Amino acid sequence: MSGSGPTNPPGQPNKDNLLPGLEFHREGSITCVSYDLETSGLPGAILQGETIDLGQSFDPLWALAQTEQASRILRMEYKGAFTTDWYLLEKDCYLAVNRGGGNPKAQATHLEYDACDWCIFRVRLQGDLVESFTDYDRHSGNADCSFLNFGRGLKYSMNVSGQAQLASLSLTFKTEWLLNLLGSQTCEALSPLLAAGEAQKAASHVVAIDVNAAIYRVARELLDLPTEDPFCVLLAQAKAKELLFVALQALASGNQSPDLRFREQEITQLNAVKQRLESEYASALTLEELSRWAGLNRRKLTEGFKALYGATVNEYLLLQRMSQAGSLLRQGMPVAQVAERVGYLDRGSFSKVFKRHFGVTPKEY
Repeated sequence: MSGSGPTNPPGQPNKDNLLPGLEFHREGSITCVSYDLETSGLPGAILQGETIDLGQSFDPLWALAQTEQASRILRMEYKGAFTTDWYLLEKDCYLAVNRGGGNPKAQATHLEYDACDWCIFRVRLQGDLVESFTDYDRHSGNADCSFLNFGRGLKYSMNVSGQAQLASLSLTFKTEWLLNLLGSQTCEALSPLLAAGEAQKAASHVVAIDVNAAIYRVARELLDLPTEDPFCVLLAQAKAKELLFVALQALASGNQSPDLRFREQEITQLNAVKQRLESEYASALTLEELSRWAGLNRRKLTEGFKALYGATVNEYLLLQRMSQAGSLLRQGMPVAQVAERVGYLDRGSFSKVFKRHFGVTPKEY
């Protein structure tokens, strides 16, 4: 760690030797990583477009976490573009959560990998990505979900736009780690993924799957992990394996899951409805109006919204109203004025709904 701290015992990994040019400082349970582009390892290589060996990148970070020179959550900021939280879940299994973007002046971030025996499961809920292989380019945007199996060796690069909003995650693991976790009896069920690693054409190393409701739900939960909680890594481990579970289910079933599946445009439309509920909670919004406005039929709106956000449209609207009402009451606003502000025509109706939601009346609150 930067600054004063315990001296490393002889033979113990040292960050200055493993990752020269990196500076670490703690913010609660997170280790923030800053870098010198001239001398650093992984982050500098990313920003300068040099080739990254996954094992050589992850092994030093894991060693530092094991000796408590870094925490199990590392935050790296790609200045002007986006932020990545790396969760060091287990040896040879790592989760990256990417957020940010939306900077019209930001340049694309370029990354290059040269790896073997690694897999990455990627879920992109927002953002633009162009991937380059030796024999083709692949563009992906919102609602993209796929496995990438590097197999016995694959050179791969990608450009991530810093101008588009980004919300994505990737679970990176060694194939051997997965087989040890599940056992050899699952090889048949894993055959689409394992075959991708043996493919001759680079394009066939990518196995796309549909974003269904289960994948979307777990991905959203991972994007919203409570990093300030000291036990966050435990939740990240559980949720990452749950995500891998639902993804492998979809892969093994050939994407024939009865679960709801979503096209990119449908996720964009449903997200627009969610944002409208958050901003226009005081309005008398109906399902019919929201369906017409979003360009979705009523069934897709009601079932899709529940699947993606865990609440019905009306439940979510009520949650926004009650959350705002509680905030206004804490600020000292009179009950009648709060009722009107959050969309209720009379104080009595508001008080009944408020007590049912919070367990106390607005006056008692």
